[in-house]
Amino acid sequence: MTPIRTYPENSPQAVGRIVAMMMVADGSLAEAELAAIADPEHLASVGLDAHSLRTVLADHLVDIALASKSPREAKVNDPAILDQILAPVTDPALRLKACALAVHASGADEHIDPTEQAVLLYMLGQWGLTLEDLHDYLSQHLN
Repeated sequence: MTPIRTYPENSPQAVGRIVAMMMVADGSLAEAELAAIADPEHLASVGLDAHSLRTVLADHLVDIALASKSPREAKVNDPAILDQILAPVTDPALRLKACALAVHASGADEHIDPTEQAVLLYMLGQWGLTLEDLHDYLSQHLN
């Protein structure tokens, strides 16, 4: 497997890649997902803007394609890839914010795909977060 690009620890790009990962985990990118995350306030809370998120999203798609044996076999829920994506975000508060933004974006199409669910549960488990933590954060910070 080809390693995916690295981002500095706790950088906006590292958080953006987590959001991007969730947005395409179901194998598609809905316009509603892009619109949901385009709110400048949400993005600014992690140091991103719409252009930088789209750049990270495009880079993520390239990384996943290169890390796969073939485009048809791209495995967005491969634990080895997920671990590489999650590793740069080490700050507990930033982890919760990244999860919340990722769920906010990926749920904007009003459908949480089983692959998105699996990725989210893996992320929460790796980071020691619970669905309750996520729910509390979402209800307080993202509408």
